[in-house]
Amino acid sequence: MRNISDTIARLSALRARHSAHVPNHGRQDRLQDLTDFGSNPGSLKGRFHLPPSLPKNAPLVVVLHGCTQNPAGYDHHSGWSQLADEAGFALLFPEQQRANNPNLCFNWFEPADTGRDGGEALSIRQMIEYVCVRHRIDRSRIFIAGLSAGGGMTSALVANYPAVARLVGDVWFRAATAAFVRQGPPQHPMLVDYGAAFPDFLRTFEPAAELPYLPDVALLDRYWTEAYIAADTIRRVFSYSRHASAATMEKSTLTRWPCARARCSARRSIPS
Repeated sequence: MRNISDTIARLSALRARHSAHVPNHGRQDRLQDLTDFGSNPGSLKGRFHLPPSLPKNAPLVVVLHGCTQNPAGYDHHSGWSQLADEAGFALLFPEQQRANNPNLCFNWFEPADTGRDGGEALSIRQMIEYVCVRHRIDRSRIFIAGLSAGGGMTSALVANYPAVARLVGDVWFRAATAAFVRQGPPQHPMLVDYGAAFPDFLRTFEPAAELPYLPDVALLDRYWTEAYIAADTIRRVFSYSRHASAATMEKSTLTRWPCARARCSARRSIPS
């Protein structure tokens, strides 16, 4: 029987081989390498695909793979590059490295990698800028599709703003939420709290200019979410108070959710 040291050594060797040669299962890799796109503070790689005859001012679709995946395998199984050829858009695949995350997950949960001017978020932004300049992309038509963690952030907004999603449709809403996520990724794992600033974002979101009622609908969605979780908040407060010391409780303050008040704002009255 092999001892634990031998087993660990064999697993380490296997992992090293896998890291150096991510399998493509014999399929053709249709993506090209993207190099020299910027300072790349997140230490990501970039892959891209252009149709044989990319039209002027074409759109760009940015695709974020999931954990344990790589762009070539994801493209093969999803058909993104074939769709790009048929529809005439450029395609960009940021690629995670095992040195950043052993499971090849984008570090959406790390503040250093989700801030506006640093880490993986800035690396992806630099890739987008490079492709836009080099291939004359229409900057008003840049879309991001994410699987796993990337998709989870957008799905959280869909769940928190269902009325807005129904009014504008899935495609429009997901494009808007992708822009919102780029502007301010979540900083806390409780995604039910994510998106409090979304109504204000819609007031300045140019494609929503023809829908002036949309921010108020989003605000009502937000109030419903806050009211829905208010009961859980009270339970957490009582649970906390049972274990906190007298000195800690003396320094604590209890702040109610906005929709637990009689008036949610100066213009909207909701009965208790």
